[in-house]
Amino acid sequence: PKLKEMNDSFRAKATDGRSFCGGIEDLVLYLAVADIAEEKLMLSAGIPVKFNVYMDNKGVGACDVISGGPLPEEVAPPDGSTAL
Repeated sequence: PKLKEMNDSFRAKATDGRSFCGGIEDLVLYLAVADIAEEKLMLSAGIPVKFNVYMDNKGVGACDVISGGPLPEEVAPPDGSTAL
């Protein structure tokens, strides 16, 4: 319930024609840049990650985020490298 409440609240605050989280309808976890534990990890859609989940008075979030394995082909760099 807390995750849904947080998502509903963020969606209600999206204004000026902006959509919450790119318009995604699924429930999402809050993630701050400070929660990324792996130096130089650049997040984008489709990149596998591992993380811990926490709950606080503001909602539910991810912390201690690290890479979760090799990049899927659709997000892998064109040179074939897997460095993040």
